[in-house]
Amino acid sequence: MTGSEHKTISVLPLDAGNSGLLDGITEYMGSCAAVCLEKNAHISGVVMPLDGDSSDTFCLTWDQLSEKHHLTCADIPFEVGKKKQLR
Repeated sequence: MTGSEHKTISVLPLDAGNSGLLDGITEYMGSCAAVCLEKNAHISGVVMPLDGDSSDTFCLTWDQLSEKHHLTCADIPFEVGKKKQLR
């Protein structure tokens, strides 16, 4: 890959049809991943490198989160604030 081309992975919604898991489980796991990413000051579109047996770079995306997502998937109060893209 060259330049800013990255494979895109949607964490919310996750592609439940390909995971082999129940739709409810993939929705919950994706919601928790997106809440965690936002709580760590990431915005949808953040780039995540993968290094190990193979190396690649992925662009993580997710749908807009609601207060319900934060109340369900996090143990600290929901706060609206500025988010920045970290690379």
